Amino acid sequence: MKKIISLLLSVCFLGMMPAYAQVQTNVPSAPVSNETMKGKIEIAKPVSSMNQPKEISLNSGLTIPIVFTNQVNSKNVRKGDTLPIIINQDVVIDGIVIFKKGSQGVAFIEDSKTARTFGRPGSIDIETGKLTDVYGNEHTVGLSSHSVGNSCTSAIILPIISAVILWPLVFFAFKKGDEVSIPAGKIFNAFITAPETIKINTL
Repeated sequence: MKKIISLLLSVCFLGMMPAYAQVQTNVPSAPVSNETMKGKIEIAKPVSSMNQPKEISLNSGLTIPIVFTNQVNSKNVRKGDTLPIIINQDVVIDGIVIFKKGSQGVAFIEDSKTARTFGRPGSIDIETGKLTDVYGNEHTVGLSSHSVGNSCTSAIILPIISAVILWPLVFFAFKKGDEVSIPAGKIFNAFITAPETIKINTL
């Protein structure tokens, strides 16, 4: 009799196990707050180095070939005038084009003199200019261009001395030197006057 009762209890216990397991699996988990989820997302978010700007150094003396677009004559320009110029060749640093061929800029007339009497020639001095890189940054550049026409001083020394005897020859003293011209298309090397650093996005 006892064996029969024990067998029945064992059968009942085994029959209840699947139902108990199902109840355990249906127990709802604790809710996760939005703040906790947000924190997890922020922690998991990778930081990409591609978003960091790249620094490019422009060393002092870096040359930039430029060309004058118009002819310039000492008879027609004055101190303070600006002259149109364009970049004549790409300038590449670390595999990146910084100054693009064909980009426009300006050169500044530092001093200009027309041809004068006593054979003194005309002259044009260009010291600085401005160029813009492909990222829109403006740069002051040096040019150091000094152009001088032909002097006629030697040609009038003798007439001046001879004027003591032959006074009509004194009029040779009024002979002027030659004007100087910078032809359109003439290439100069502009250069960076002081070290600079620019930041660019490489995306």
